[in-house]
Amino acid sequence: MRRLIAAMVMLTTARAVSTAWWRSIGAPKYICAPMVDQSELAFRELSRRYGAGLCYTPMLHAGLAAGDSGIQYLERQFTTRRGDWPLAAQFAGHDASVVCRAAERTLHLAGDNVDNVVALDLNLGCPQQIARRGRYGAWLWERDADAAVGVIRALRTQFATDERVVTAKVRILPPGDENAVRETADRCLRLADAGASLICVHGRTREQNKQLSGAANWASIKAVREALAARDVVTIANGGIGDLGDVVAAAEATGCDAVMSSEGLLANPALFVRNRDADDAYVGARRLAREYLALAEDTGAETSDARGHLFKILHGGLTARVDLRTALSTASSLNDMCAVVDALDQADPDGSLEARHDDASDRKSWYWRHRVAKVVERDPAIVQARLQRKLRKSERRNAARRRAAAAGVS
Repeated sequence: MRRLIAAMVMLTTARAVSTAWWRSIGAPKYICAPMVDQSELAFRELSRRYGAGLCYTPMLHAGLAAGDSGIQYLERQFTTRRGDWPLAAQFAGHDASVVCRAAERTLHLAGDNVDNVVALDLNLGCPQQIARRGRYGAWLWERDADAAVGVIRALRTQFATDERVVTAKVRILPPGDENAVRETADRCLRLADAGASLICVHGRTREQNKQLSGAANWASIKAVREALAARDVVTIANGGIGDLGDVVAAAEATGCDAVMSSEGLLANPALFVRNRDADDAYVGARRLAREYLALAEDTGAETSDARGHLFKILHGGLTARVDLRTALSTASSLNDMCAVVDALDQADPDGSLEARHDDASDRKSWYWRHRVAKVVERDPAIVQARLQRKLRKSERRNAARRRAAAAGVS
């Protein structure tokens, strides 16, 4: 009986905290998703400039963050400063003690800006094979829900306050049919009962990934949201957000408190304001690229991260001008990248090569590259870059084998 009463008190408290906390951060409607090496400080600040009300850090690997070199890892992956609020720090892991250690280090590293972090999020949606090997993301969600619930409970016990809550980001369980959606909802209820104040639901299964992503199932998100209504948990819809029209449609279709964009926002960081600034001037891809580069310089962003952003933002121009795409792939500094943007302006002064806000062109929009039923020629610059990466990886692997063999001989 005492345990039952304690559980009821905990649940009631969680309900009150969820609603009050959400209001305290402004009840944001537009959310910038967690993206590996891409939702870093510079990109978050650009997203906030154009409407994002809550931003997530890149996924932080709990095992690496909690390990012997964890501080060095976090210094590379996690940066925040004044104005980077509200911020959700996302972690990937299956061991509650390891995830809590990673969260503790992250909050410590935030220093005077620790209050920026209003949520600690568990990644239960990553579909990549590396997540299978590491027992996190969608693979953990499918194969070991008990562990996921345990991590949420531990994070809530150790870190949750009125100002900082525990959250989760999940996918619909495969195969995505009615029974799978019902099971997804049941597991989300377990997360809520363990202490999750917010759950973001990606309306795709693990198999729907990259070229096989297909359409997001907003009806599935709605079903999960309706199941969570009794818990008064904040819900976010994710998946299928390519422009502001999609944001509005997803909100109406799911009834969620907010809508999150990931790849759509990478392609167009001004998506949430329909590419209009405070003066109602249109904000095109080149302007976004320049504003991002200025923020990258100011925040000390990694060159590799900046390059990745420009490939996505300037997809149209770089697809048409392979020479400039090659120049960007070999750029060694932010100044070199600025020169590529300048060259694009000279080659295409009116910006006709770049996608407009709602331009569903696979040639112009990076977001639409896998979402248009059309065969697209392979970009030789991409092919060459991938080949070079494979060669370098092979060289490193062979060098490691030689060192190991030499050590064995001696």
